[in-house]
Amino acid sequence: LSAQMRELAEESVKLLRKAIEDDRFPQLFDIQLYGSLVGMFELNNLALTVPAPVARYKHMLLHPDEAGVDAAEAAAALSEAEPLLEALGDEADAPAEGTGFYALQSCIN
Repeated sequence: LSAQMRELAEESVKLLRKAIEDDRFPQLFDIQLYGSLVGMFELNNLALTVPAPVARYKHMLLHPDEAGVDAAEAAAALSEAEPLLEALGDEADAPAEGTGFYALQSCIN
């Protein structure tokens, strides 16, 4: 695994060198420094998953007792929202996923 990671890093440095084509900063292309920079980025890069608001709303309408909502109000809202929820389908229930770089987390690390 270590040899494979080193190969990937060396290939990445070659691509970076080719993309930048600047001889003023030869240290930037040193594999040790490059590895440290990538490592620091990876320490501070956070994966996030945010639940879909439509899924939460649908769950609240279908299970009002769990959400602490009046059942009659939930039933009325569901009858109005049902065509929209059906049009959205199950894909609207998928959570949003991504990565982010957060300054406060970086300071902590």
